[in-house]
Amino acid sequence: MPKWSEERRFKYSRMLHARRIFKRDTLFAVNIIRERYPGYTEEMLLDDIRRRSPVKPQIKGRKPAFDFRTRQIEKLVMELRFTDRNSKEYNSLCHRLTLMVNAHKAKQQIKLTCKVEGKAMIYLFHWSTAEKDIKQFAAMANQKGITHEQLDQFKKELLKDKGYGK
Repeated sequence: MPKWSEERRFKYSRMLHARRIFKRDTLFAVNIIRERYPGYTEEMLLDDIRRRSPVKPQIKGRKPAFDFRTRQIEKLVMELRFTDRNSKEYNSLCHRLTLMVNAHKAKQQIKLTCKVEGKAMIYLFHWSTAEKDIKQFAAMANQKGITHEQLDQFKKELLKDKGYGK
């Protein structure tokens, strides 16, 4: 590695000092740096703190899953952790969890049964429908005086631009 000249080392150490001071005390950075380097200007500060190399794009991580089944599976797992292993409730939770995981792996549609005016209907949702959408639909179904035709229309409006299929 070639040796740096005295001037180059001086500028480099000044730049590092300026960055450190600017990060710590942005407002009074120039005055603090002038104590060590007399004749230091604001233009020099702007030059010292600017990025020399282009910013590398960061690798994106996985998006968190907000679909209904994944959220339900997470809730069941949390419930399972705090349940006694020898109880019937533990066995029923394990059974429900197994059914949910298998349905999720098979990408089966989500079935939601709504009983309105004494008449029950099953509404099918795409397997990756967001939990908030299904809960919004369920809240609408629980309102008094609503009909199945209104629920069908609400489901179409709710999922229109989501790209879920039906």
